[in-house]
Amino acid sequence: MKLEKINTIPIENIISMIKTAEARNDKEIRIPLKELKNLSHSLTLLLLYLNNDLITALQQNVTKSIDESIEINLDGGKSW
Repeated sequence: MKLEKINTIPIENIISMIKTAEARNDKEIRIPLKELKNLSHSLTLLLLYLNNDLITALQQNVTKSIDESIEINLDGGKSW
């Protein structure tokens, strides 16, 4: 998956709109469809990247666990 820079401006705009609405005690927010599409695209890319990072981390952890060996010595409790 080729990584492109995520445009976070739509996310920031929605957060700003929510803060403004809360400050005014508004009960609803009107968001133009174009802004919602941009928000959807940004969130989708963000989630894809996070999922890709998670899969990579899990694969590295599994590989590390397979390569790692643990040695256990049983001495009957003599070293207590």
